[in-house]
Amino acid sequence: MAASTSFTPAPAVSTPAPPSSSPPCKALSPTLGFKLGFSRSSWITLKPLISCAPSNGRPSLSVRMASLPSVLSTTSFDFDTSVFKKEKISLADHDEYIVRGGRDLFHLLPDAFKGIKQIGVIGWGSQGPAQAQNLRDSLAEAKSDIVVKIGLRKGSQSFAEARSTGFTEENGTLGDIWETVAASDLVLLLISDSAQADNYEKVFSHRKPNSILGLSHGFLLGHLQSLGLDFLRTSV
Repeated sequence: MAASTSFTPAPAVSTPAPPSSSPPCKALSPTLGFKLGFSRSSWITLKPLISCAPSNGRPSLSVRMASLPSVLSTTSFDFDTSVFKKEKISLADHDEYIVRGGRDLFHLLPDAFKGIKQIGVIGWGSQGPAQAQNLRDSLAEAKSDIVVKIGLRKGSQSFAEARSTGFTEENGTLGDIWETVAASDLVLLLISDSAQADNYEKVFSHRKPNSILGLSHGFLLGHLQSLGLDFLRTSV
């Protein structure tokens, strides 16, 4: 399955943090890495969290982010796309690349999702409703036959809410979470952070071969790293 968009962040440049009167500190982990998009070889390295030793001999834990402004100013996010036109913008002296949206781009969606027959939206919390309806309605306007299906745990009260927006078991757009994960070519994992921490192994094990896993933020990556696990190796 070919992904039409991949992200290739530029390497971060290490900048010395300003002098501090804080006690000597040690890094909790050598790097905080995040994987972006569908590319399998591009990583960003951010400065690690710092754990400061207590000065009074009593047990304590103090955590701070070292020199955050230097991280933002030295990390550049770029990506490649064969479908959309990308644009560089500058925010707080930091360059980023975006694709500017618009209804005039709807006709490009079939090419952008080439090879995808079903998109499984897992969860119906703060992000699921908007993302699912946006995808469904945009793909319909593009005259695409891609199915957008909601996956929920059995007995969830969200079934009624999803049905009220047009997702139903009868038309194949609403169903059990694990059946949806197993049948989807693109899985958007939008369940709560705590649910991701509790269920990531089951999610990974139910995915179909060569399917794509979409995340809306980096919590799961950071959680796996805190356990000493690599996201790419764990999710395959």
